[in-house]
Amino acid sequence: MPPVNERRSANSLTLLEGSTELFPALIKAMDEARTQIRLETYIFDFTAGGESVAVALERAAQRGVETLVMVDGVGTDALSPQWQKRFEAAGVQWRVFTPLGRFGILAPSRWRRLHRKLCCIDRRVAFAEASTYLTISTTPTMARWTAPGSTLRCASRGA
Repeated sequence: MPPVNERRSANSLTLLEGSTELFPALIKAMDEARTQIRLETYIFDFTAGGESVAVALERAAQRGVETLVMVDGVGTDALSPQWQKRFEAAGVQWRVFTPLGRFGILAPSRWRRLHRKLCCIDRRVAFAEASTYLTISTTPTMARWTAPGSTLRCASRGA
């Protein structure tokens, strides 16, 4: 690995505001992925913009990109049979962090949740998200927010 000072000049940070800037940048990065996509999120919604992200994950896995998705067992609904089949056929690895189980949220061992919203692509491009991978404007519980969520896109263009 090259010394840190050699890589600094090749790095960049970009602030993306809201899903209208996030989704196109995220999907473009996924479409350019060559080796690996790692995505972690509390909520993954398969409607509107979230579905386009799911399709991009599917395309990447079909190209042979190792595609790993971790969602929270409370924040994200169970994967539909349709998407389960599509992801399995493509090779997308879908995992659920701490599924609720029989006693649901009543069990103290289930109180620890995955609230990170991260995506790392080819160990060169990363997205650190302040909302979730869904379209904020179509989500009733988030409609009261006056400002869109922000995402920090970090990219290393070095080797």
